[in-house]
Amino acid sequence: MFSEERKIMNYQDKTAAIKYVLERLKNQLALEKLCYQSFFESRTSYLYKFKSCPVDTPKEIIIKLYKISKSMDIDASPSENESIFLEQLSQYCFNIPDIVIPRLVMYLPEVNAIVMECVHGISLQKLMSLCGRFSSKNEKERLECFFTKVGRVIGLIQARTYKPNMDKPKVYLNAKLEKIKNQIDYSYLGPLQKYVRRALKCIEDGISVLSWKNCGIAWTHGDLVHDNVLITNRHKVVLLDFVESRFDSPYHDISRFTVRTLIDYGYNPFRYTTNYLHKLNHMFLNGYLSSFPHKISDETLHFYYIFQIIQFISFLYKLNIFSLTSSRDWYALFLLKKYVQERPW
Repeated sequence: MFSEERKIMNYQDKTAAIKYVLERLKNQLALEKLCYQSFFESRTSYLYKFKSCPVDTPKEIIIKLYKISKSMDIDASPSENESIFLEQLSQYCFNIPDIVIPRLVMYLPEVNAIVMECVHGISLQKLMSLCGRFSSKNEKERLECFFTKVGRVIGLIQARTYKPNMDKPKVYLNAKLEKIKNQIDYSYLGPLQKYVRRALKCIEDGISVLSWKNCGIAWTHGDLVHDNVLITNRHKVVLLDFVESRFDSPYHDISRFTVRTLIDYGYNPFRYTTNYLHKLNHMFLNGYLSSFPHKISDETLHFYYIFQIIQFISFLYKLNIFSLTSSRDWYALFLLKKYVQERPW
């Protein structure tokens, strides 16, 4: 059996890996049959959806095979990291009525895969594409309500996991800045590098006046974007994809979410106005602060702005892109320049 598992892992044969997972599932859960339903490929994984038999109590499950062997900023394998946080979040989210965490069914490190129960919902990304500038007042209010609810859920989880720790956020920031500096000379940005260098200088100036003793750590999703947030038909929030999850500064998640709201939906002026996107971000932040109340101070704003600028730069340094052709890239660069000019320090 060990040689068979090793063969599957080495050759990365998706068909062999799926067959292996299905056999393990049927044996462990005493299932008669698993019926294939659909397949989806994301940037980092393959997702297979199956329905379990017997028919009287069917369950839909997702088999997730990872393309990568290591996460971006995490030492653990993606399957290990996601399985750990699926189990931990089910405990952290106990008694939070507005959130649903998919239940982990099985963790299979030998094929770098996990199996979890399927949760139905519509992603915030799809809701944003359905709504828009000329949507009705009711649709906009519904979208604002969802943004508030997502912020409140993130705040509740982070409030339950928050611990004073001034070292880890500082280590993360230093590592992130060092990585960006190494990327600058090999980037597709070319002559536009001067704006990124100016932003890095701005971050260094901001860090120099911070009091790290007031910084703590909490659970962070790591990739909190609209595609990783589902809304169920009962208006509950479902969080997906914990490959990059870790315990780090709470500002990482809220800055990533608000920055991607502006970049992903602001570059097309016919879809959303900038003012309305800022309003959605305010709804998200109001929901967040209602459940994880920070003391609003100049230092708090410094932290938030520093992480926002880092998120803009990180977006520009996407992997495997060698030419600046996307209107989203130009818009992200425009926003980066604007945020550097409006920094609060």
